[in-house]
Amino acid sequence: MYPKKSFLLSSSIFLSINTNANEQKIFVQGTPLGVLDNTVDIDFGYSTSNLDETTTGFGFRFHFDSSVLKFKDVLYVLEKDLLVDVVGPFDDDENHDNDESTDKYYSVGWVSLYGNWPNEELPAKLLSVQFLVDLGDDE
Repeated sequence: MYPKKSFLLSSSIFLSINTNANEQKIFVQGTPLGVLDNTVDIDFGYSTSNLDETTTGFGFRFHFDSSVLKFKDVLYVLEKDLLVDVVGPFDDDENHDNDESTDKYYSVGWVSLYGNWPNEELPAKLLSVQFLVDLGDDE
């Protein structure tokens, strides 16, 4: 038996896109803590700088290190105007996130033709995913 190892997952994931002085923001909600051989749930939140809940949509990738995290499941996805369901994993051969420690990613996206997305109180939960923390060794 070996002692459990824990990993603080990057709760500082934050993406801000500036469109005409207003920003769309994606962030990890809470402070997920991964413990070896256990699952960890990660919730992605969304907001805008002016709290405008009527935009044309948003899309993003979430990158991870597959030597530590094994994708298990999508626990929740906001269905309104979902255009690209959670798809992947894709190899991050082009290093899209400029982080050499990540090697895989999933993509997801929403589009509103009428500019009324997500049309709910902000911040809103967009997505919840589950990973298994697994180093793949038997120390």
